[in-house]
Amino acid sequence: MPTLENLKDELFVKLDKNPLLREFFKDMLVERVKHESWLENDLVYAVLNDRTETVAHMLDSVRKHNPKLVNELAESLAYKKKEIDDKIVDGLAELNGLCYIIKQGYSDIKKIKVQPKKKLKTPDFVAKRGEKFTLFEVKNLRAPEIFHTIVKKMTLFAFLKPQRYQFGLELTIDPHLIPHEKLQDLNSKIISTFVEGIDNALSNRLTSFEVEYDNLAEEKTIHRTLRCNIDYDRPHYISCHGGSPVRMSKLFKKTSNGIWNAIEKFNDFDTDNKHDKVILINWTRLSGCDHFNDKHSRSYKKYLNRVNILFKSKNENLRIELL
Repeated sequence: MPTLENLKDELFVKLDKNPLLREFFKDMLVERVKHESWLENDLVYAVLNDRTETVAHMLDSVRKHNPKLVNELAESLAYKKKEIDDKIVDGLAELNGLCYIIKQGYSDIKKIKVQPKKKLKTPDFVAKRGEKFTLFEVKNLRAPEIFHTIVKKMTLFAFLKPQRYQFGLELTIDPHLIPHEKLQDLNSKIISTFVEGIDNALSNRLTSFEVEYDNLAEEKTIHRTLRCNIDYDRPHYISCHGGSPVRMSKLFKKTSNGIWNAIEKFNDFDTDNKHDKVILINWTRLSGCDHFNDKHSRSYKKYLNRVNILFKSKNENLRIELL
């Protein structure tokens, strides 16, 4: 079985195979592996599992359009005060946004520099099409945090014990949730206990494992259950079930908050409302997990379409696009 140091070496060996990917992300990953739980990172997961084709293609597309854009984006990420995971995720989302802008035929694309001393909120990019300039803000959204955190923590065990994780895992969370229950309300020890219990169940060929606990949300104590069913007759997969309406409502709420945040940036930066404005929603599905099925996807697209119509009626210069 590989050790953490073996995996760390493998990470950079694989990263070095793509010079452009290495140039853009190596410093970030060097910083990331200095800290605990470094395997719980989307880019690390992608590199170790040889799933970097999309990222490499995006970098190549942006570089071919304008090499300066790659440098501008790298510089902007280097000065972010967020945690390194957020920095890497921001980089991936903004790369996706840049590729969209390029495909839409915009030119003179620039990364807008943040001006912290002026305390001015700034969108991500400005670009020109025809005679008009357009401002772009990329909002990165992902699946609800509880499932995301569980699966990310499971990657550590899966990398260190690959033979043990060749079977189907179905994660179930008690669907009777309070809509505004937050991840920070959930004791991280519960998640660790759950993931360690799954690992122990696999080693003993058990078909299920569950954890019951009480959680405080909205000043109410609720009883919750996390459960994992194990299917030894099916190839490796991870699926999450239970509480679908609540999970979508959380995504809708995140989207709404992200849109209002983007509008604040537009208003602060473009006080005269002279520019067109586009909010690019980067909806990231959870790696290795069929977290949302087609029904969820259709529901989310319909929601965004309704929101786009609503905001368009209030400001004809504003539109919302799903990447």
